[in-house]
Amino acid sequence: MTDSPAARLDRAAADVHAALVAAARNGQTVYYEDLFALTGAQHPALSMPTSASLSRVLNIIAADCAARGEPDVTVLLRRQDQCLTVAERTSTAETVWSWWRENRQR
Repeated sequence: MTDSPAARLDRAAADVHAALVAAARNGQTVYYEDLFALTGAQHPALSMPTSASLSRVLNIIAADCAARGEPDVTVLLRRQDQCLTVAERTSTAETVWSWWRENRQR
């Protein structure tokens, strides 16, 4: 029996969320290019940063974070040619990093 597309997206969202939370706890950002490797290459549709599947997965994660009262970990995703500015570092990534360092039990 094969998974439905919705089930595959939910599983991919859970794996990507876990990878982003691990990065947040370590004070790191994640490059789109590395996301495929971090999720164990289990989700081929996520290998392209511009894929519609990746967009849907990131939307699922953002909605789940909001529903649980967590900061949106998808802000930690970056293109390799995109550096964090000082303002971004303090306003978005730092907030996510510090929240996950303080809430390791989740």
